[in-house]
Amino acid sequence: MKNYISTIIVTLVALSFHSCCTDCREEIEQENETPDEIIVDNPGEPPVTTSATLTINGVSSLDFSKLTAQSIGGTSKVNADGSFQVAQEANEVEILPLFFMKDGEIMFGYYPKSTTNNAINFDDILLFYFSLNPEISKYGYTHETLLSIIKASPKYTELKDLLAVTLNTNSSPLKNTAFVELLKESGNIMVTGKRTSKDTDEPFEFKFTYSRAGKIEWPNKLPIYSSLVIVIRNIDNQDTELSPFLVNSKGMIDSPSSLTAYIYDTFFEGYRNDANSVQLFDEGYYHLDFSVNQNYGISETIVKANAKNLANLNINLLVTAFPIGLKYLLKGECGNLIKDLTKSNYYSPVYETNFVSYIKSSHDNFYTGIQNCTPEAKWNYFNAIRLIGANLKIDEYSLELFQILKDYNSFNNSNNYLRLNYFDQMAFGDLVANFDKDPYLGYYLGVANSPYTVNDTIKETVNKWNISRAASLTTIEKQTNYIPVKGLVFDVRKEFGDATVNESKVITNSEGGLSFTFINGSSHVTSNINNPDSYFLIEPSFAKNKKELVIGDYPKGISMKLDSLEYYKNLIPGNWTNTIFYPDGSSEVYKVTFESPSPGQGTNQFGSGAINQYTDSSGNTQFFSDWPVGYRYTGSIETGYYLILLIGNEKGGRIYLENKINPQDGAMMVKD
Repeated sequence: MKNYISTIIVTLVALSFHSCCTDCREEIEQENETPDEIIVDNPGEPPVTTSATLTINGVSSLDFSKLTAQSIGGTSKVNADGSFQVAQEANEVEILPLFFMKDGEIMFGYYPKSTTNNAINFDDILLFYFSLNPEISKYGYTHETLLSIIKASPKYTELKDLLAVTLNTNSSPLKNTAFVELLKESGNIMVTGKRTSKDTDEPFEFKFTYSRAGKIEWPNKLPIYSSLVIVIRNIDNQDTELSPFLVNSKGMIDSPSSLTAYIYDTFFEGYRNDANSVQLFDEGYYHLDFSVNQNYGISETIVKANAKNLANLNINLLVTAFPIGLKYLLKGECGNLIKDLTKSNYYSPVYETNFVSYIKSSHDNFYTGIQNCTPEAKWNYFNAIRLIGANLKIDEYSLELFQILKDYNSFNNSNNYLRLNYFDQMAFGDLVANFDKDPYLGYYLGVANSPYTVNDTIKETVNKWNISRAASLTTIEKQTNYIPVKGLVFDVRKEFGDATVNESKVITNSEGGLSFTFINGSSHVTSNINNPDSYFLIEPSFAKNKKELVIGDYPKGISMKLDSLEYYKNLIPGNWTNTIFYPDGSSEVYKVTFESPSPGQGTNQFGSGAINQYTDSSGNTQFFSDWPVGYRYTGSIETGYYLILLIGNEKGGRIYLENKINPQDGAMMVKD
């Protein structure tokens, strides 16, 4: 478990350096790599020891003789009158606090105004304690600014009163539960947008938008805690990849003076790239992908995206491990070691149940490394800070880390891509048609010169991702919609026959509609039932170079067949249903079997058959084993053809290939 958590921690550290400034850092240029070495500002300069005397305004009963002063340069016993020796090290990077311990416990600390002025008050002590809040330390506030924020807190007076009571009883404020809880509560209020693990955000969506001219856009910032990499690849052109883009994440402080920005710039330069759009130029079939790591993209993009997210994670880990003194460490003997630690980390699933253990293990990793690269005095100083962090339960301040991990895991395991076409300087999503909804659409059997109208609706596939961030889980749901697409041009080309069409080009309307009207010819090409007399091909006039079909149902063939006697000669033998409709809505139905051979056309040419079943207009049905009946053909190419039953007054109707709702002449014959 420890190795598992340590590995996660190391990964997180690396991610934080790349992505923690997701609000402010977009692109990491390839040439802007991590420097090979961190320069130590003051190598080997020994600390300078001076005398100082401590006084605390408002504290009269504190026994100074029980205290030990701790500075970055070493420790010193405090005398009863408050005098002590302080070892100061030359340091232009960061002002480090003095703090005082009693029996191994932190009592208080402050930031010295000078080597000789050690007269302090409760404001100085509160400044020290609040600077240990990682979420506050990220902002890199000056002491003056932070103190003004502290004084504006509604809990300011109560905090001072608790300090006075605790110190005057010679107790550590960190052992005062009321003080510690109030300190955390006040810190949460001070930090704008401070999260807790119980927060649930409003759902939001991510989507690509694009113009027909091929300009693709996406949000340049999302309310998530992991940076996303946008990868746009031309699948038709050997996976040619456009420059990768990064989408900013939430939680990083976009301020050059912030601690997180300082850490980031220690390792990377030229981090900004606010691009959130790209113009397509080369034709092809594109994949638009977004991920946090290596689901999609070519290696260079994977490296950059992963580095940014690891940076985000690791910067947050570093700040929680060292809310004070981090700048000093990065510029000192341990700077290169910290860099190496952050580069070796990777992401693994971390959940609320093991999150605190993960933070603790991560911090242990850092502190173990520092212990091996820093002198004993400095190690004692930072180990004392670690003790303060334990007393303040800094892991509970590290909730943003949980959000980072939670979002990273969710986006890393989701299906985040869409397909886009760019041909003839026009961009469009995958297209779908409604042609296949009618099995007879595209095949027409009718009389000469009769019209046949073909309607279709062309829709474009549109994807978006609905994202919900609950307390312990981020969910990503891909939603696919189909919207009518306007302005697509389709060509109609006649392959053979004498039928005609009203337009050779048709453009989809605002509802995505296509409409073609064909006029049947009057000449037979063949009497074969399976061969048309005229044939047309409808196909998109755009994207001629696309390797795959633009629309699955296109090119679409339109077969026109003349309704003729020759057509029916081999069709008639078999079982038929004759339905006769009456004006009152009732109907009669005859089930008939016609025998072969079929008769010729004309009044005197008859065929034989038998009625098997009859249903009258009231719905009463009779069955027959053998009710002989004759039948004959009538009709023409211009009017259509009829089968007439010879039973008393003639029954029968026009021949149709399928049932009709409103058949011509109120009767129809359909083969079963």
